[in-house]
Amino acid sequence: MKKMLHRRETAPQPLTSSSFPRERVSPVTDVEGTDRNPRAFIRGNLSACVTEREVMRGPIIGYYRVEMKGMQEPLFFLWHAQNGRVLHPQARSTEIAFDLRDECMSQWWTPVILESAARGQLWTSVISVQVTSVDGHVSLVSGTFVQILVTEEDVLKKLA
Repeated sequence: MKKMLHRRETAPQPLTSSSFPRERVSPVTDVEGTDRNPRAFIRGNLSACVTEREVMRGPIIGYYRVEMKGMQEPLFFLWHAQNGRVLHPQARSTEIAFDLRDECMSQWWTPVILESAARGQLWTSVISVQVTSVDGHVSLVSGTFVQILVTEEDVLKKLA
């Protein structure tokens, strides 16, 4: 079976708030050579701009859902996040908590380095979902990157 990865283009979105911007679409998994040509799309918060203060307060939470083409219900879902905690791993939609404090806290003994290391850090994680038909004959995986930029509070105020 021949597999090809197609991308659905989205317009760039400015990172103007401390929360995730409007929803973006992940690359599309397109399996060719099958009768139904099933596809899976991950939609949700694929990029964000947060302040150092928000990172220190707790996990940054993004909302994600999968949309399918060419697959019939009922379906099984299994979500995975490389550096995050999936809150509902077997649901069609889920929230994923990304705790960037662990990344920054590795240098707890040097607060000056912690401050400079956190500011300007572009943090990237891979999320994926496996969708399987109830009979098990059709199963596909779709994945994408989530990026979070850690910045100063002044930068967000200038963009607003």
